[in-house]
Amino acid sequence: MRDRIRLAAMVLTVMVACLALAATAAAEVRNGEFKAVADPSIEPEFDVTNAKASYDTTPGTVDWTITTAAPPTTPEWKVTTALYIAKGLCTLPALEFGGFILPVFEISASHGEPFGNAALFSTSAMLEPLGPATYSLTGSTTSLAATYPAIADRDFNCAAVLTEGAAAGKGTPRVFPISGPPPAPAPPSPSSSESGSGQATVKPPAPAPAKLAIVKPKPVELTVGKWKTVTIKVTNAGGTGTAQGSLRVGASTGINVRPAKQKLPALAPGASWVESVRVQLTTAAKQKSTLQVTGTASGLTAKSSLIVKSTG
Repeated sequence: MRDRIRLAAMVLTVMVACLALAATAAAEVRNGEFKAVADPSIEPEFDVTNAKASYDTTPGTVDWTITTAAPPTTPEWKVTTALYIAKGLCTLPALEFGGFILPVFEISASHGEPFGNAALFSTSAMLEPLGPATYSLTGSTTSLAATYPAIADRDFNCAAVLTEGAAAGKGTPRVFPISGPPPAPAPPSPSSSESGSGQATVKPPAPAPAKLAIVKPKPVELTVGKWKTVTIKVTNAGGTGTAQGSLRVGASTGINVRPAKQKLPALAPGASWVESVRVQLTTAAKQKSTLQVTGTASGLTAKSSLIVKSTG
């Protein structure tokens, strides 16, 4: 049912619980990007393999660039984007269960139309049309842009995109965080061993090194031929940040995993990141299989496992 949920519908299901304004955002440009390999289970024109979102808080400007595995050809092809204020994790399950507050800003566009449409789901629990949005299509890449004072100085930190097309097909909602540039580094501590008063300066202890940890996913039960989405949480349990890394789910006989490898962002100390993978059983699968889950970053490695059981 997850891939049948429209971005706007996710807003309406939690309107009553979300009637709150966001705190004023600091002036900055927030960016985010989603990348994935092509998914053979999705029609190529609906399969989003790359999406970039940019939000300039001062004027209220939003820019989207969305690439699908093939150019859209279906007359009913439509793309819908949204910016959320996530209360915790920026993931599809979190949004579906009301893990955000209003407002939500949406841009939608249809294949063959001259422009898109911008709208705001505000604290009035109503969809407020704002006006047109710039829309263009070049090959497989869709570009959307809009500037409205109504969305200036918001705390948008989560982006989502969905493609669909009447009875012809539907993509999978792609959800990813957006954020501003990292804070400037703290000034260096005094190099002298004594302070101006003549007393010895006590240097703080060095922070603990970075440490990756993977929360063991719950076992998954599947029937042959069915796909199921599994979330995997990676945490930096150390005292220093990590560089960008990767998360890999190993193969096993008779089990398909999409995507098998994904990028991990840089993680601050104590920060976590959740990735989603789709798992499918074939007739060659065993009654019970164990998939190795490996996360790497900055020369660090964390391992866990995912147990997949057949219900057949």
